[in-house]
Amino acid sequence: MPRSADVSGVRPRISAPGRTGNPILGGVFISGQFLALNAVGLFATAYMIRRLGPLQYGQWATAAALAQAHLLLTSAGVRTLFVREVARQPERAEELLGSQLAVRLILAGVASALALLVCLLLGYPSIVMKCTAVWCAWIFISVIGSTLGDVLQSLERFGVYSLAAFAAGVAVTVTAVVAVALGWGPIGLSVAYLASPIVGAVLSWLALRTHVAVRVRWDRGRVKTLMRESRLVGLNHIAAAVRDRAEQLLVPRLVGLAPFGAFSAGTMISDRLSNIPDAICTAFYPRISRGAHGSTDGSPQSAVARMLAIGLAASLPLAIVGMYLSNVLAAILMPAAQEVCRTVIQITVWSLPLTAIQVAMSFALQGAGHYDRAARRGLRATAISAAASIVLTAGLGITGASYAVVARPGIIGLALGPSFRRVFPGVLTDVPIVRILLCSGCLAVVCANGDRQHVWPALIYTAIGGVIYAVALVTSGVLRIASIARYIGPSPAITVGLKS
Repeated sequence: MPRSADVSGVRPRISAPGRTGNPILGGVFISGQFLALNAVGLFATAYMIRRLGPLQYGQWATAAALAQAHLLLTSAGVRTLFVREVARQPERAEELLGSQLAVRLILAGVASALALLVCLLLGYPSIVMKCTAVWCAWIFISVIGSTLGDVLQSLERFGVYSLAAFAAGVAVTVTAVVAVALGWGPIGLSVAYLASPIVGAVLSWLALRTHVAVRVRWDRGRVKTLMRESRLVGLNHIAAAVRDRAEQLLVPRLVGLAPFGAFSAGTMISDRLSNIPDAICTAFYPRISRGAHGSTDGSPQSAVARMLAIGLAASLPLAIVGMYLSNVLAAILMPAAQEVCRTVIQITVWSLPLTAIQVAMSFALQGAGHYDRAARRGLRATAISAAASIVLTAGLGITGASYAVVARPGIIGLALGPSFRRVFPGVLTDVPIVRILLCSGCLAVVCANGDRQHVWPALIYTAIGGVIYAVALVTSGVLRIASIARYIGPSPAITVGLKS
């Protein structure tokens, strides 16, 4: 246990300053920095591919994929429980952080060793092995940075959390472009990618160090409890990751490499935009966890209803705009197979509203402490969705694979539905689904009458439709100015232990 500053054994507390104590604004911060980074990163990635060439970029990408796949072993399950516990017991933030760092650093060592072993067993050339070794350092630093970021998220300090993520993204984009421009090759590019976790970890540490002492704390009992409680959640995350990677190998075998290239380009839009509902749920998760624990005056049911409403209100227009701009996006991403890419975009963007519902249900159940129930149902749904993907792809080709992307969150949402309704009875009836659909119809009408062929006219119509949609949300009462002002305004401070 940490020693107090005096002999009384009572640990002094202070309010966490600078906290963005609001999940709505937090979701805006997280989503905004993500969209900005992707807009810039798209051009940076294109430049790196052209400068490195297929061989060197393939060598770097192989090592990066190995490290990123094994990074999952350091986070599956334990991060979800950690965020929930810190949100519920902020006075124990320092103690929980120390134990979490110990567990995840051990898992980082295991993940790094496995990544190097897999690289060796697969017989990759020495340059890939050297790149993988650099990426193993990335695994360790990423574990530290993400753990500190989880504390910021738990305390609802979304402004600092988003700033750290944005600065890390800018740093890695700049260093990667410089490394490629100077001709440092795959190894130099791998070293450049260390900038992201380093910057993120440093900024997160600077934000926390005056309130929480950042140090590794080995607590065997805590470690055993954490690993036991997270086993089903972790297994569910790993199963979902295995399913996604298996599909990436299966689809090209069933439809061919060229059609798979168009499919990959088309699904990039829905895949990246799906982070928007995820960001919204991430911002609401600490509030739901505390509400379910009885640590706040707010009801978890009302927070869950707001999370569902805002997730749908954000994802439905994204689906409409994505479908409207599909021709323009396909021409940019895959001009050689524009029609196929356009079809993929038009279908897969409709996974976004289903993803908003499914992710919200999952986060709500986990925040309320029903993570084992959510994990068990998620495992069954993962198996069913994997089988559905095989059947649809084998029967309908690229079109079937696109429908499988939409079916996946739908299947998981249906599996979670019974548990969600039992834990949060009446919440679905509190979500203004009809009004959100009517407001989305206004956007769809504007887009339907716009120019789909040329970039700038299409963007102008999209902007006009977005403004009309926002006005419709306020006019219909889905969003209320007074409520938004209240949510964005300061909320009761969270107290955390002052570091000794």
